[in-house]
Amino acid sequence: MRDFFRNHFPDVDFQIYQIPAGRKGKDFDATWHNKRSFQRWLANQDAVMTIEQFMPNLFRACRERGICTIWRPNHEWIPAHYERSDFAQVDIIMTPQHACADFLEQHFGLDNVIRNPWITELLIHEKQPSANRTRFLFNAGRGGLGQRRNHQVVIDAFSKVLADRPDVHFTLKTQTELDVSPLAPFHGTSFSYIHKNTSYRKNIAYYRSADFSVAPSKWEGVGFAILESLYCGTPVITTDAPPMNEWVRHKETGFLVPATYPEVALPIPHDRINLEGVNWVKAALSSVEDVIDGIHWLADNKNSFYCNFNDINRRELTQRKSEFIAIFRELIDGGLQRARIATETRSSTSAIS
Repeated sequence: MRDFFRNHFPDVDFQIYQIPAGRKGKDFDATWHNKRSFQRWLANQDAVMTIEQFMPNLFRACRERGICTIWRPNHEWIPAHYERSDFAQVDIIMTPQHACADFLEQHFGLDNVIRNPWITELLIHEKQPSANRTRFLFNAGRGGLGQRRNHQVVIDAFSKVLADRPDVHFTLKTQTELDVSPLAPFHGTSFSYIHKNTSYRKNIAYYRSADFSVAPSKWEGVGFAILESLYCGTPVITTDAPPMNEWVRHKETGFLVPATYPEVALPIPHDRINLEGVNWVKAALSSVEDVIDGIHWLADNKNSFYCNFNDINRRELTQRKSEFIAIFRELIDGGLQRARIATETRSSTSAIS
């Protein structure tokens, strides 16, 4: 975000106040008024945006001080215990997920939601597929809440593919130890296992060296792994569920694997070992067989796929970036003030009624 504002909005003084991850970050809304450094930082702001965390205490304090507030939620982090009146505390809700925006508007009846596609400041890379074996990359990261990166399905799928296809190479990169024993027979020949935390520059290099990346996630916040892969010129196998299918077009910029959903009531309790979903999002489950079908299709059609991919990918990413810039420009050039006044009017009307 800092690079984005520096490059496209030199008239804006964009500052970041970094909140600790984990429990301290979740508790920040109850403790920020005791932090002098944050109080000084807040006093100099015209607008404040929080990422993921909903902070009603901060939003109320900003409104009292005439500071516009923006909340950028991910669908799975929308607190299950909040109601429509709680969300009225924030002036603007800006989300890159159409599914998230639809849910907030339909379930809570909100009218302060803006759809704004997310981007990165990476250059859009173009390339040609490898001439020999088809190279697939799975960046598993830390696995995520509820094993949302779906690593077991990916491991099981490639253990079967590699047994039949010497023309396929699979790289699995992870920050946490995974059981890759099903892939042991292929280690050093058609399978590479990278178990370490690497730099952002190195991660980009991994994406660029792959023909395709694999990300059949059960759910995603923004899907940065998918976006980074596309910016690196690498098509993605992912799940046919939002927001993943909002970034990838089937057989044009990647391959969408069919999804099924568990029969579970919403909201789902926030539990790190719950594999069925979280809050208002059900896990989008993909089968080993369907992932295998995607791998085979891309490997079989690699050259013809790439004939159109680079142009389509560049066009879509360029369009999203233009939309992203236009929306922020409109907000900066007066929309922030109007949004604050409009939300104050709605809150006053709600209070009176």
